[in-house]
Amino acid sequence: MVELRFPTGKIIKAAADLATHDAVEMANKLLADGFNGYIAVTARSKNGFEEGYAAFNEGNITAASYYNYKNNSSFRGKEALARVENALAGNGVFDIVELMPEQVNAAVELSGTEKFNTNALQKVEFMENFETEARQIETQPQQKDEKQELLKKYGLTSLSGE
Repeated sequence: MVELRFPTGKIIKAAADLATHDAVEMANKLLADGFNGYIAVTARSKNGFEEGYAAFNEGNITAASYYNYKNNSSFRGKEALARVENALAGNGVFDIVELMPEQVNAAVELSGTEKFNTNALQKVEFMENFETEARQIETQPQQKDEKQELLKKYGLTSLSGE
């Protein structure tokens, strides 16, 4: 399930339709003003219902969590943020809620969610197959370093210490 749990705060937007509101633009304007709180999105795709949260603290996105009900899969941190950004480009609704900085910090700390720092949500084109494509990328074998491949191509591997 989604790990980020927030207390009740001041509702800025509630159950706003993603089709008629630009959630990313609204959130980024708030972030530019040093906003504290969170954005929550509930979206539906062929992967089922999805729910995601991004925590905002003093104008930065500091944590995110995401849950897909059909796949019973959850993500935290930057993996979750990418899925939240995709969901915000899809079909669904979102809430923006203002909190005190201490409330955001407490919610993030209690959740154990990976913390990071970025100052804006990215506007993306909705990918219906986001989960499928993300899993394919995650399961692909890691490619060797380009420098090593280039040295190998020209028979200079002795220079690389191999």
